[in-house]
Amino acid sequence: MLPASAVSRVCGVNVEYRNFNAGAGAYLPQRLAVIGVGNDSALYSADKYEAAGSADAVAKRYGYGSPLHLAARQLFPSGGGGANFPVTFYPLIADTGSFAAATIRVTNTAASQTTIPADRYHFPDGVMDWYITLDAPLVLESGEHRDFTLTAARKGFDQNLAAGIDVASVIDPAIPPGITVVCVDAVNGTDPGSAPAQGTVSCDGTAAEAGEGTITIGGVSAVFAILKGNTGAEVLSAMRSAIQKVLEMPVTAGAIAGGEMPLTAKWSGATGNDIAVKVDAAVEGLTFDVTAMSGGAVDPDVSPALEQIGQVWETFILSCFSYDNPSRLDQYQTFSQGRWSELEKKPCLVAHGCVDDFATRTALTDQRKTDYANFLIQSTGSGELPFVIAAKGLVSDIMTNANANPPLGYHGLLSGLAAGPDTAQENYTTRNNAVAKGASTNIKNGSAAELNDIITFYHPDGESLPSRRYVVDLVKLQNVVFNIRAIMEADELKGAPLVSDETPTTNPKAVQPKTIKTALINLANSLAAYAIIQEPEFTKENMAVKISSQNPKRLDVRFPCKLSGNVEVTSTDIYFGFYLGAA
Repeated sequence: MLPASAVSRVCGVNVEYRNFNAGAGAYLPQRLAVIGVGNDSALYSADKYEAAGSADAVAKRYGYGSPLHLAARQLFPSGGGGANFPVTFYPLIADTGSFAAATIRVTNTAASQTTIPADRYHFPDGVMDWYITLDAPLVLESGEHRDFTLTAARKGFDQNLAAGIDVASVIDPAIPPGITVVCVDAVNGTDPGSAPAQGTVSCDGTAAEAGEGTITIGGVSAVFAILKGNTGAEVLSAMRSAIQKVLEMPVTAGAIAGGEMPLTAKWSGATGNDIAVKVDAAVEGLTFDVTAMSGGAVDPDVSPALEQIGQVWETFILSCFSYDNPSRLDQYQTFSQGRWSELEKKPCLVAHGCVDDFATRTALTDQRKTDYANFLIQSTGSGELPFVIAAKGLVSDIMTNANANPPLGYHGLLSGLAAGPDTAQENYTTRNNAVAKGASTNIKNGSAAELNDIITFYHPDGESLPSRRYVVDLVKLQNVVFNIRAIMEADELKGAPLVSDETPTTNPKAVQPKTIKTALINLANSLAAYAIIQEPEFTKENMAVKISSQNPKRLDVRFPCKLSGNVEVTSTDIYFGFYLGAA
């Protein structure tokens, strides 16, 4: 706009953008946070990492065959068609236990001042190497002492440096005469922290014919050749070689001894116990036996990962841990439900994979009646890792739909993943009872598992139609929140003069309640057109925008809405009869 002081002949034309579609709805862009661990053998930062669509890049960062890599293989498949939404990895590092520590006292027992030269001194005790570094010479008067703290070089070490032991004679390099070094006290580091799951595969007999076998570990397969006349040890050797060639294998195969091949999960923690092992090799003369993976213990605390999310609106979290840890579920619930608050306004949901039967999973979900943060992605009886199932369900259906058509319900196939056997599948009555207890379900469609009921754990007593049961309904609510925020947090609204509808104003920056209400009316129409809500007239008739009677700088807004439904149950009556000829 030309200034008012312009007097010379001129034609001014100003061009600037104005939004004439205030209240026009938009879909909430989905974002996924993946929380899990890398390989025990990988050295990586615990900082969050936004992936660029490459599972291989995730593997190189956190280790091949780690939970983060295996989840990334589903989110970013090599053939394309993966996540069309941002994926951020929030890595955790397995707790490997506590360090042993000791306090030593260095005393000058000589009659005169003694100097210990600057150096790195080594205190071997026969089991562990202890070190202390003097950056400057240590000068001690006669009878003077200094105390130093030593820490073991690895965690979980049961130290042997006991109180009262004089270790001066073993110090390397040697210290000057007249110096005594005595261990004052010591703290054991016996807690090894997290432990990886372990199992075994054995093979007995001699192959009466040539053939091949397949070992499937956590849904990842390796094929091995069997030659006629091979002994059990030779077959295991071929199996071990095949396992070692598959980078994404979730275990390492150890040296064969006593007719057994040990398997060790590539990461520490209880999740390794979920690794199913199956051998298929119908060769006469050979007998295979599998000891299930067990002993995995102590998953890391998820709090550091949740804290890193900060102000980013991650709409879903994929947990790469077992779902059956109530304390961890409490952490997710507290975080997620807190994100629904009027101050955070960034609601999210937490997905967990599950392969367990009705009794096992509902024993947990039925105890969490008010939990609308956590939900299961189910594939009953599958040999796949649960978090792999969850990753596939999110990318093949749930989050992809939430991004492109948020009111659409979920029924996608977990293609490419092994479904459970037919005998493990649940009938309608069982599935119906599972939903009543807050547990998701699946059906089997051909050879693949198909998502069926995707619901949160929420099922409070006395609420016949739980309001926060279906994940798709919460996604609809996420979109309502997103669009309300777009109106109420618009730049032109921040600090704008606020006057009543009855006050005439020529100030182009001024805001009146009716201005906001117009935008909300447009939003109601838009959300209804998207089928996120229904009966927009109800919303428009019952909404309210007014200046607070207590604070002239506050707008109080009410936006009631009726969410759309989804076709979940149909009931059809068929009547039939017979034609009877005339008498």
